[in-house]
Amino acid sequence: MEQWRPVIGYEGFYLVSNLGRIMNRHGEIIVPSNNSAGYARVILTKIKSRKSFKVSRLVAIAFIENSENKPEVNHKSGIKSDNSVDNLEWSTHSENIQHAYDTGLKVAPTNEDHPMCKFSNEVVAYIRSHCAMGASRREMQELFGISKRQVGRIIKGTSRIGGIWQE
Repeated sequence: MEQWRPVIGYEGFYLVSNLGRIMNRHGEIIVPSNNSAGYARVILTKIKSRKSFKVSRLVAIAFIENSENKPEVNHKSGIKSDNSVDNLEWSTHSENIQHAYDTGLKVAPTNEDHPMCKFSNEVVAYIRSHCAMGASRREMQELFGISKRQVGRIIKGTSRIGGIWQE
């Protein structure tokens, strides 16, 4: 059953429901728009001021106790459009990010997708195969502008490429 509560700071102007809907004082449901990250937002106005709010945050403030004073709202299912109270929880930034990785909403970059990666998989394969066929480490060093030690690490598979240890 849908329950309505006043939007904190906008009492008498807006209500928020446990299903994630916002109603103005005329009884009209406000249609939210999505921000660039895909979260539903509404613009609330009162006495010549306008402010944008995430719908999920308005629901959480009205319906979910935040005894640990956590700063972020997490969508448990990962579905950003589901702003019902049952799908929301308070979280820290770290908990929110970890949840995204745990549920597959966010995937850790590996190999050449990693921002610290210096060589593509093709370059690593080239170095390994050419050295296996007799090319010297010095040739690879000069060709790619890296140290002989780094060439050796790539050949052995102990070079850290893109944040994970190869082989």
